[in-house]
Amino acid sequence: RIIVCSETSRSDFISEVTKRAKGLPLYVKLVIDDIRDGQYEGFNRGRLPRDLARYYDRLLKRHRIDRLAPITTDLVCLIAIAKDALTVAQLDHLFVKDRLPGSTDEERRVLLCDALDVMGSMLRCQPNMELKIGYSLYHHSLREHLDPPRDDHGSARHRDQEGNPLDVWIANAKRIMAHMCSKVAQDGIETAGEFRSYSTRF
Repeated sequence: RIIVCSETSRSDFISEVTKRAKGLPLYVKLVIDDIRDGQYEGFNRGRLPRDLARYYDRLLKRHRIDRLAPITTDLVCLIAIAKDALTVAQLDHLFVKDRLPGSTDEERRVLLCDALDVMGSMLRCQPNMELKIGYSLYHHSLREHLDPPRDDHGSARHRDQEGNPLDVWIANAKRIMAHMCSKVAQDGIETAGEFRSYSTRF
């Protein structure tokens, strides 16, 4: 909880959150999620990202620096471009097996679930068209942040805090999805595995 002292009519931290949120409830949600995770000890206003785009940059960067780094950002991007909520089994079939060769099914499943858990503030669980629980983006603005409009020269307008074009991640996710679709087209729907129903619908 954020406790506002009864002797004062305002909280500097809350006022700064309100200012930087610019009317976007999603920014406030991300702040609350981070408070629960202990990211704002002492309610330091200086640690608040200046806007929602910078918040997304921070979250994506945070998830690239631990043991989950090999899969987190690509997972978000795969979920972003999917036309339906993706289940854990589908994400494993589509991506994780190739990214973590030599690991057992149980090791991959644990790592995948851990990655989805730490990215919880950016994702939501919901039934897909088969009524199986899958993952989709919490808000479409993250998709727009990852895959921004291009300028007249075909370059991405937005870059992350390290200067990398954000849509590089989306491009890689599209290649992974295209490879899956190409394989199904070549080898037949029987080879689609967890994507059999997805392939027939989309």
